Amino acid sequence: MYRFGDTDEAARVITIVDCGGLENSASDVHWEIGERVNRWDHDHDNVTRTDSSPWIHHVRTRRFNANFAKEMDFSPKRVTDKNGRRRYQDFMSGNWAWRQANIIAQDPNNHDTMFVPTIFESDKTTVSVATGQNEYYPFYMSNGLIHNNVRRAHRNGLTLIGFFAIPKSKSHNLFHGSIAFIMQSLKPGMTTPEVVRYADGHYRRTIYGLGPYYYPEQVLLACIVQGWCEQYGIIEGILPFTHEFPRADIHELLSPDLLHQIIKGTFKDHLVTWIEQYITDTYPKKEASKILADIDRRIEVVPSFAGLRCFPEGRAYKQWTGDDSKALMKVFLPAISGHVPEGMVCALTAFTDFCYLVRRAVLDEDNLVELDNTLARYHTEREIFRTLGVVKNFSLPRQHSMVHYRHLIQEFGAPNGLCSSITESKHIKAVKEPWRRSSRFEALIQMLLINERLDKLAAMRIYFRVRGMLAGTLFGPPLPVDKSPVREDNDDDDGGDVDAAQRKILVPPSIYARNVRVIAHQTGHHRLPELIRCFLYEQTTPNAPMSSDDVPLHDCPIYIGKVFTYPSAVAEFYAPSDLSGIGGMRRERIRAAPHWCKGRADCAFAEADSELPGFRGMHAAHILLFMSLRHENISYPCALVTWFLAVGDEPDAATGMWKVVPDLDHAGDRLQAVIHLDCFLRGAHLIGAPVDDEFIPRGMKHTDSLDIFPTFYVNKYVDHHSNEIAF
Repeated sequence: MYRFGDTDEAARVITIVDCGGLENSASDVHWEIGERVNRWDHDHDNVTRTDSSPWIHHVRTRRFNANFAKEMDFSPKRVTDKNGRRRYQDFMSGNWAWRQANIIAQDPNNHDTMFVPTIFESDKTTVSVATGQNEYYPFYMSNGLIHNNVRRAHRNGLTLIGFFAIPKSKSHNLFHGSIAFIMQSLKPGMTTPEVVRYADGHYRRTIYGLGPYYYPEQVLLACIVQGWCEQYGIIEGILPFTHEFPRADIHELLSPDLLHQIIKGTFKDHLVTWIEQYITDTYPKKEASKILADIDRRIEVVPSFAGLRCFPEGRAYKQWTGDDSKALMKVFLPAISGHVPEGMVCALTAFTDFCYLVRRAVLDEDNLVELDNTLARYHTEREIFRTLGVVKNFSLPRQHSMVHYRHLIQEFGAPNGLCSSITESKHIKAVKEPWRRSSRFEALIQMLLINERLDKLAAMRIYFRVRGMLAGTLFGPPLPVDKSPVREDNDDDDGGDVDAAQRKILVPPSIYARNVRVIAHQTGHHRLPELIRCFLYEQTTPNAPMSSDDVPLHDCPIYIGKVFTYPSAVAEFYAPSDLSGIGGMRRERIRAAPHWCKGRADCAFAEADSELPGFRGMHAAHILLFMSLRHENISYPCALVTWFLAVGDEPDAATGMWKVVPDLDHAGDRLQAVIHLDCFLRGAHLIGAPVDDEFIPRGMKHTDSLDIFPTFYVNKYVDHHSNEIAF
């Protein structure tokens, strides 16, 4: 094992490593139109770039990107289900890549070649406000062959290839000239095939092409007037950068962007603002403040859930991020219900349904029809804002962009693979953190060097892993490799779990005693011993003529063994639209831990009738205790729960969510039962619904919500998987 003398020596060794990393250069760019040369008031505008052509080679070689070998499409594809319906998922499943391959194949010299599109994004970012308006203008490029889930997971699927100059005033010519200058080295490979070794070890003749460009800079890209649609309002006399490259038309390459158009745009900047404006314009100032404060309190007392962001102060954020807007969307509907006209709630429901549809990882033809119907419903319901005078018209580019989503999905696949939220995350690693590590003086050169070294380290790590050099530790035998492509929610661990997906109990230290009667006394669930006896009756006599509720207690097995208690269980399920592993599998921790983090007892979906669709075939259960017991040499992982009953036979008309109430006995207490862990599907999120739209009292805590409210919404918007199963 080699030891470096100091950090300077380590940096020098990393810099000279011939693996990963690209050469950087800085140049002055001038753009010529006709006989006029625009020098931008004679300022020297500097563009820093990396050579894009070597990057294209590096991103495919087995030496540097073996992780992508099974996560790339080496040709355009048309995916259909068993019924022949077209499915759109990864970028290469869209119609645009298919058409480009057909155009390339028209030249006989390009037969037996492979089309490789490149995807671009650029967006200004501020690294520091306190020390001056320090802005940078990074330019990113991504490999169009890799799957959307790889690009979303930020596994070096997005690469920083340059920094644009930031002129004193907006200049279309400078912007397009800079892109054209950076991409010049890629241009020969767009017409003449190049032989490239790919991540799977095979050599292929390759033709490159310019692919779609992310949203934030589309006004500059399309050369249009600010506030106009990308297809209209084109400024005369400006040639886009695509003019210099073959098979490229910028007006065909403007991709959808869920973050800026849908989440931060239509939802946060429009709908949330309009609702707040309606309340302030309709009610006296004191009453409006009271209503807005109650909306904040409703958001504050929302129960915890895996992956759900908390809002301890409601909507009181000085600066909203994309994650804040996504989290607010999950809980905003129940918060405003009763405080605004039902038409506004219906409009927000229609929009949220549209948003969750377009954010799915896979969309088929039926989903596209549903998308059109949902958009039409939203356009009808939003008229209430114009009727009540909140807005004068709906000439809003970000809302208008929703009309184009069906076509763009058919062109480029599922929009979640082309979202600028991917780039927002990349800003942190490629711009903000390197800036913080710099000396602040001429920081750009230092930032480029830091990025180069990080790229080299990432490439060397893959290089070593492929050769088995990282399979173990330096001081012991190789560690077992977890090959399950699963992502778990990022909540803090609470000490142990019962693995519900694999029916395997992990035995951490118990949080209670192991005697059932002592546990009943410690937890306050005094009927626990008899509930366990009823549970064992159901397990040992599955074909009994009567249920455990009707059988006399003396006919149920007597249990005197040990009971092990656990603070949580883990559910594993397929949820590719949510944050998950590369294979689309997700682990979700369901908690029943009264002594952890001020106490937490989650809810879950329990299967009732697999033949019925959606929530009609499920029950909602509040989990009070996870435990396991052993009877007649059989281990039973189980849980103590209370039940909720659905209100009516249909979801709530305004919010689109089911309403449930606690199942009570004759004395008004909640009915309890012990059920097997196999009955659970996954976690459920319930949000309290105040009676007669009453105001939430001050001091109420989110940990008390599930015990106080008489009625609850089954929140199908807490994540995408819930949205698909709790309809």
